Amino acid sequence: MRTLSFMFKSGLAALAIAAAASPAPALAGYPDKPVTMIVPYPPGGGTDSVARALAARLTERWGRTVLVQNISGADGLIGAKHVLAQPHDGYTMLFQIPQMLLWHWTMPEAKVEILKDFRMVSRINQTPMTVAVHPAFPADSMKELVQYCRAHPCSVGTATTLGTMIGKQLMEELGVDNAIYVPYRGGGPMMTDLLGRQVTLGLAAGGTALAQVRNKQLKVLAVTSKNRFKLMPDTPTLKELGYGVEMVTWYGMMVPKDTPAEAFDAIAKAVRSVSDDATLLESIEANGAEPVFDTPAEFQAEVESELKVLGPLIQKYPPTN
Repeated sequence: MRTLSFMFKSGLAALAIAAAASPAPALAGYPDKPVTMIVPYPPGGGTDSVARALAARLTERWGRTVLVQNISGADGLIGAKHVLAQPHDGYTMLFQIPQMLLWHWTMPEAKVEILKDFRMVSRINQTPMTVAVHPAFPADSMKELVQYCRAHPCSVGTATTLGTMIGKQLMEELGVDNAIYVPYRGGGPMMTDLLGRQVTLGLAAGGTALAQVRNKQLKVLAVTSKNRFKLMPDTPTLKELGYGVEMVTWYGMMVPKDTPAEAFDAIAKAVRSVSDDATLLESIEANGAEPVFDTPAEFQAEVESELKVLGPLIQKYPPTN
């Protein structure tokens, strides 16, 4: 879709002011009606917050309303199925997280797979998992955590199936064989128990942990990203400490695989065009994440790479939640 450019000379200044007062009208072609963005998780969470900020920017960009609809359940599967059940015309998009990469193994009967059924538009942001403990916990480093957990019963709180797998991998890397894994149905309940010292440590998403760290209610001993997390620059990565655990979680935009090229290209172009919007970037950082905004090809390559890692991982550490 071509964009309108209001680069008027002085003789048209009044017209420029009037045009700036309201969204630019949509051109012929996609989109010529409202667009719906499905968030397959409950309202109020990080995915919902960032999705709504993105939807607002796309509404301004297109001059067409972009609605956010929350359809939660079954680890995001219900919302994804809803998208696939709608016409594949680009007017129903999916805003997802890496949890769906596991469906191939955890819910094969659902017959929904990310690469088979969806085409990647762009990751919007990413954040690492954090190894988080209560401020009063008697360890201020991963080395001290290992010493403690080898000498005492150690419980690991996780909020997703993927998080539990990473927790098991981490404990094996640390040489801790007496860990108890406590799966939760979300980051909120896990954080409540971690702050209440009901679990020894939690694998919390960076965004979930960041606010508590800033309030000195939590301390983070390491992050799971390849490079240091920009919002926690003093916190080491597990990789640099010598542990082979690496994982980030992302929010990404995708559409059904057979979405028409005109619509797909318009969506990808629009997402790229708002990637430097200050309000959107502030929303991403407020949720404890870093902006990504990669190309469809880059997003596709990232998904393919993660699937190759998850295959052996899920066979070694079968999911229990």
